[in-house]
Amino acid sequence: MRVHSRTHTHTRACIRAHTYARTHTRACHVVQPKEAAFTLVLLHPDPSARPSVAELLDSDMFKNAASALRVRHAMMEAEEAVLETQVN
Repeated sequence: MRVHSRTHTHTRACIRAHTYARTHTRACHVVQPKEAAFTLVLLHPDPSARPSVAELLDSDMFKNAASALRVRHAMMEAEEAVLETQVN
């Protein structure tokens, strides 16, 4: 069983506070409010209040990214096929 020392807990809290301050500037909320809100949920101080992996993968943020990556991958495969026909 691992016991966290008070210093370790304090260090984790400091890192979390620094990350929050760095990622949640007023400009971030204005320019990218959806991303800022998403990050707030991920950095919630109570681990049980944070989303599960399944919830993250089901979120719009990840679905949109996965869709964009699939489109990009298909474009790259098409470009590669064209290049192969040009070389052969």
